Parts: sequence; structure tokens; C-alpha cells
Amino acid sequence: MNFLALAGFLGLPDDWDFLEWKNLNTIDWQQFSLNSLESWGKAFNQSLNFSRGDSRILMGYSLGGRLALHALIDQPSLWQGAIIISAHPGLINDQERQLRQQRDLEWAKRFESENWDHLMCAWNGQEVFANDGFSFSRKEKHYQRFKLVQALVGGSLGSQIDLRKQIASLPFPILWITGAQDTRYCQLAQSLTFSNSHSYWKSIEKAGHRVPWSQPQVFSEMVLTFLKEIA
Repeated sequence: MNFLALAGFLGLPDDWDFLEWKNLNTIDWQQFSLNSLESWGKAFNQSLNFSRGDSRILMGYSLGGRLALHALIDQPSLWQGAIIISAHPGLINDQERQLRQQRDLEWAKRFESENWDHLMCAWNGQEVFANDGFSFSRKEKHYQRFKLVQALVGGSLGSQIDLRKQIASLPFPILWITGAQDTRYCQLAQSLTFSNSHSYWKSIEKAGHRVPWSQPQVFSEMVLTFLKEIA
């Protein structure tokens, strides 16, 4: 089985090390230009070299989840399953998109030159992380600022179309996971429909947006159960 995982914005491949799964291949989304979500998905799919007959599963968290969705939608026949965690399927109206684009542009300007430690405090202080029992320690040396700026602009949620119809048409099983204390993203998950009978949404108690790291054991067991179901 080819099991690939994408972390979120500021995420690093070793964020997934806690899983200790030999068949898990972690991907650094920064190795592909993020001029747009669609172009990233195409470039990612084109970079893959799978052996015929191997099952292929893609997992993504937050921004990584949205990138994963664009790869899945770009080439559905390439994949046999997906795990999407704390990801937004898309804003519904143009006003919401414009407001989000403006907000992400403001963040992009801050990421260009603001003091890194102050920036991390501000980033982790966002409302979306308010109910997390976990936070990452991020060092500036692990990043190229221009790539983070590119991700905030090219990968902005405001630049993403509403993917609900495309998600509903994906033919393979999807496990969609949210933290129970991440109420906004639970509501978003409830707005989804799936075509495959083995697809479903699960929320994990005592977890916020960073659900895999807030409740690693429960998360791991949930994903392994899903993989066994679709094997």
C-alpha cells in the first residue's frame, strides 16, 4: 500500500512521526510551487510513480487536506481512498472569498518580514486553534519565507472554489475527521455528502483543529480501522 500524508501550513513531514507506520510516506507540500491549488494538485499527481496494482491512499491535514482534495479531484482514478482532517471544503459566496483573500494577504505581508517569534505567537493565537490542547514549536530555519507567502496567497481559501459537488462525486472511500471542539469544522463536515458507501465523517472528543496531535492514539486507531475496512 502507498500511504501518503500532507501536513498543514507550517507543517513539516516529521509532524507525522508519532504514527510510527512503516508504510507511511510523508510529503513536504513546499516542494511544489503553490501558485494555485489546482496547479499544485496536478504537479503533485504528475510527480508520483506508483507500481501497478498497489493501493494508493492520500491523507491531508488542514491546508494539506485542501491540497489533497485538489489532487484527488484532479485524478480520481489514481487513488483508492483518502483521509481528510480539519479541512475546509470551500466558501460558498463571493463576499466570504474576498474577505478571506484579504485576510490571507495581510498574513502574507506579515510573513515577509515580521519577527518570527512574534509571528508564531500571533499565528497560534488565532481562534481556530483556541480549543487545541497541542501546539507546535516552529523554527524559522526550517522554512523559506517566500514559499509560505506563496502558500498564503496562491493557496488561500478565498481562491478555492466550493468543492462539495466534486467531493460528493469522488468514487473511493473517504474518512473525514474533525475535533469535536472544533465546532466550525464539524459543521462544515456535516455539510458534505459522499458517493461511496464506505465514506463517513468522524469527530474525536477532547480535540480541536489539530486533532491528530491532540489525541494521537484515538486518531491512529480511527485511521487504522478505516484502512482495514477498505482493504
